Amino acid sequence: MTTIEAMEQTTLGAGLDVLQLGKPAGMHSHVWKGLSEKFLNGEPKVIGVVQILAALMILSLGTIIITVLDTFYNTESISFGITYPCWGPVVYIISGALSIAAGIKTTKGLVQSSMGLNIASSIVALFGFLSSVGRLHDLSFDYHICRHSYMSGQCLQSMAISMGIEVLVIILSLLEFCITVSLSAFGCKVTCCNRSGVMVIMPSSLPVVGTASPASLQGGLIPSAHQEKNIPESLH
Repeated sequence: MTTIEAMEQTTLGAGLDVLQLGKPAGMHSHVWKGLSEKFLNGEPKVIGVVQILAALMILSLGTIIITVLDTFYNTESISFGITYPCWGPVVYIISGALSIAAGIKTTKGLVQSSMGLNIASSIVALFGFLSSVGRLHDLSFDYHICRHSYMSGQCLQSMAISMGIEVLVIILSLLEFCITVSLSAFGCKVTCCNRSGVMVIMPSSLPVVGTASPASLQGGLIPSAHQEKNIPESLH
């Protein structure tokens, strides 16, 4: 009885060890390959190139805006929001380069870095969009003031150019926001929503060991009195 119970505990313990530790060596790489395909479905290389091109366009437009505004305003009056087209594209270029790198070599570190920087870029794009909208409103007010200026012709022309550039910056900032949110979402599908935990591998069949009752032991393992009579005397 004691021997059977010990065998049962050993077998069940071995079965639990299989459930907890049964993990093939190549399973992790196979799972990561499936997750990386989800990230590649977002076309990070193509979108990263578009992100960098849009950033370069914003940077060139920002240079024109600063040049035009410097003609009619003092340097001290140029605020942090106005200079967004100059420093914002730097963030976009870095995040776009990381997205391209993550698309070429899809490692967990590159995907996480790309996702983190794209989240930061989406915040920058939202700030740039709002600041450009506010700046466009201010330029429309300055446009009416230019009519009463002694340099009304040149002032109106400069304000019209600045307003047109601000509209382009708004469109490109909105594009950057959509790009960064999209890349962040695909990166989150890999790193956030599918965290690698303990993988449990269920074996096809577990050995089932029943508990033998005393009655079955007496009837099946211990010979009865009738069977004992038939045992040769040499075996006693």
